[in-house]
This record gives sequence, C-alpha cells and structure tokens, in this order.
Amino acid sequence: MGRIGMSQKELRRVEVLSRVKSKELKGVDAASLLRVSYRQGKRLWKRYREEGAGGLQRRSAGRSSNRAHGKKFRQQVLRRVRGKYSGAVGQRFGPTLAEFSNSLGTNGIMVAIKAHLEYQACDSKICFLPASVPIEWQLQALPLDRQRATEDIRHK
Repeated sequence: MGRIGMSQKELRRVEVLSRVKSKELKGVDAASLLRVSYRQGKRLWKRYREEGAGGLQRRSAGRSSNRAHGKKFRQQVLRRVRGKYSGAVGQRFGPTLAEFSNSLGTNGIMVAIKAHLEYQACDSKICFLPASVPIEWQLQALPLDRQRATEDIRHK
C-alpha cells in the first residue's frame, strides 16, 4: 500500500524548489531555507526536476518495517488483546483497588516484604569486604475507611 500524503517537511521542500524552478530563488538560497547543505540541495533539486513533487517523498514511506511481524501474528495478538480488554467499563480490567479493599475484611492482612541489603563500607584509606544483611518489613494492608471519607470521594 503506497502513501498518498506528504509530511510538512516534504511539502516545504516542494514549495521552496518550485520557487527555484520559477527562478525566484537560487539553489544556494533554497538549501539555506531548507536547512540542508548545498550538495544535498542539489540532490533534492535533481530529484524534483526528474520526478516532480512525488520524488521528494521518503522512499520508504508506506512500507512495513523490516522488523515487523507477519500479519497472521499481528492478528493473533490483536485477537487476544480484544478478548482480554473488551467488555463493559466495569469489567474491562478485572478487579479494582476498591474491590481488593473490600476483600481485606475489617482487620486487613499482614504483608511481609523480604530483601537483602548489600553494602560496602569505605573510608579515605580502606574499603572493607562487601556484606549482605537480610531485612524484612511487616506491613498491614487495611481496607478503605469509608466512614471518614467524604461523600464525593467514596467508592460506590
């Protein structure tokens, strides 16, 4: 499938080179207006003379990328995305934070976050060997407080 339209940059080139054709501008001035070198201006002028305005379009315009997947693969991906994310607004993305909050009960749940802190102590003369210390945080996830929240920000 070929591209019909031209970009703003390409249209600007056509406009400037048509002024060169009508002898309003010289090639040097056209190159300066187009912000290209004199040599590149000459190349553009040659393509414009030989092929007209269409010769100034990018040669790769309208082609698919060399890295593009095949049409069959693209259709499979789109079918999966539409299957997972289609539907009514409330059902489109699965559970919301408010629904999760409702499932916590009145006391909430405890969540443990475990990690290792890796560090190396140094001063101006010596660096000690790297060390690792296990750390753990205990957090309590509580449900939304619907009594204290104002009416306009409550989830219904």
